Amino acid sequence: MGLHACYEVFVGGVEINMQIILTYLPVSLLYIVSMAMGYIGLRYIELSISSPICNSSGALVAILTIATAGIGDMNAWQLAAIALVAIGIIALGITEATEDDELRAARQQASNHKYAKLALLLPIAYCILDAAGTFADSLVLETLNEDSANVAYELTFLAAGLVAGAYVIFVKHEKLTPRSEAPKYIGAVCETIGQFFYIYALADNAHVAMSAPIISSYCAASVLWSRI
Repeated sequence: MGLHACYEVFVGGVEINMQIILTYLPVSLLYIVSMAMGYIGLRYIELSISSPICNSSGALVAILTIATAGIGDMNAWQLAAIALVAIGIIALGITEATEDDELRAARQQASNHKYAKLALLLPIAYCILDAAGTFADSLVLETLNEDSANVAYELTFLAAGLVAGAYVIFVKHEKLTPRSEAPKYIGAVCETIGQFFYIYALADNAHVAMSAPIISSYCAASVLWSRI
């Protein structure tokens, strides 16, 4: 994300200054902290359980948006589609979270089951924080340019990454082996591309209630891939 931010500023000519960064900082922090909660949770809980719970945030955003801004120009079919996506995500999370413990133990003996139930609090925290971030994002983007907001987020994310890297290297004294980090490089590229499209989807304020649940529905693919 840091490299993309530099490209946007020095090549694309995107406007960025401290005022823009500080304006977008609360949104950035909500996203970054929620992401940290999600990744910490994956130490103790399976992705197929965590992802649907985390992505119930899309349903919360839809409810918040409709409650505060009304249904706008959405028709009955669109409202029904939003409801179905939201219900599907929530139902998937409930189904995975209430799976029989013996079946789960047989399916993944290496899981840390001692903390499995407590770990549910982490994706729930992600859900709440991410929903708050998404809702705040849609409001901030009413006054802030999408490109500038994206660069502000990426620079904040870069700062968080540098702090985390310094902690791992200088405090925990762990060695980084660049060759073994290939999956993380791919993940970083995908996250950067996803964020680029994500912020433009939310910039369409009139349809946030539709876009948020649709974005969150990727958890269905996460559940499928985690079981393969």
